[in-house]
Amino acid sequence: MPDIENHTIRLPQEMREEMRQNFGEVRRDLTRLEAKVNDGFEHLSEEIEEMRRAFAGETVLGRMAAKNVDDRLADLERRMVALESRS
Repeated sequence: MPDIENHTIRLPQEMREEMRQNFGEVRRDLTRLEAKVNDGFEHLSEEIEEMRRAFAGETVLGRMAAKNVDDRLADLERRMVALESRS
């Protein structure tokens, strides 16, 4: 019986020691994984910022194009009024 008791005590001790030894590796792996995730999010943040700037530029260009169309339509409308008043 003493062998069984000694084995029962030794087994958790061995498991605890193995966990202690592997903890450093697991911690390094988790740190590396965290760095990769953070890099991924940083990359996404940069892309989102670039897209936001591009859309802002598109909006400005769209407004300029719309103003240009409005100006041309107003000019055509003035010409139509001038032609209609002649007849």
